[in-house]
Amino acid sequence: PGHPKANKGPSDPQIIKLLDWHDDTDHYIMVLERPMPCMDLLRFVELHGGSLDEGTTRNVQ
Repeated sequence: PGHPKANKGPSDPQIIKLLDWHDDTDHYIMVLERPMPCMDLLRFVELHGGSLDEGTTRNVQ
């Protein structure tokens, strides 16, 4: 699944994997792994009161 060259090379636990993708006429759809524990960026911002200071943003991984 996914692009044949997308997951080639050494594996690194800090890099999420491309599981599948679809090339449409005006956009791409990418299916990426979601390792646990994790949360999406919107939820993270909500938990920090709706905005992030520069120091926090620099450390988001």
